[in-house]
Amino acid sequence: MRASTLHLVEAASFALSFAVERSPEEASGRYKRGWFIAVDDQPWTAALSVIPSGAQVMLTNREPYHRKVDTGGQVMRVPPGIVEATRQAVQRRFPGLQADRSFVAIPGGYVLKGRGRESGLRFDAKGGRWSRIHAPRPVRAKDRRASQALTYPALILSQRVR
Repeated sequence: MRASTLHLVEAASFALSFAVERSPEEASGRYKRGWFIAVDDQPWTAALSVIPSGAQVMLTNREPYHRKVDTGGQVMRVPPGIVEATRQAVQRRFPGLQADRSFVAIPGGYVLKGRGRESGLRFDAKGGRWSRIHAPRPVRAKDRRASQALTYPALILSQRVR
């Protein structure tokens, strides 16, 4: 296995563990168990150690409320930004890899049933508290309309192009 592929495999494993550790605890545990790896846009069921060289690795959570948890639209006991915190940790530990945060549609993902709403809440990381910046209101964004596939926050890992 080439060194760059080995780093990609290690980074994927590290990112998955990091995200699960920071996920909110629920009685059901569904959110923690919802994290998964996809390789080249296909859910990965094989061992991480056999990820092919040059692959693009994606880490996201299959729960439909993942976007709200990650962006702060749903108040939880953990601060928002699990995907961004994971991206930063991966980038520090594996500087030779490209780590990006993106919003992606996933196969079998949730399809929006009604018009999207923004909560009007904002998390203050310094103060560690939520504050209301406006009342909840409908969102006009095209990707938040009824019948559209929900996009999920995801960490995208790849080898750096030199």
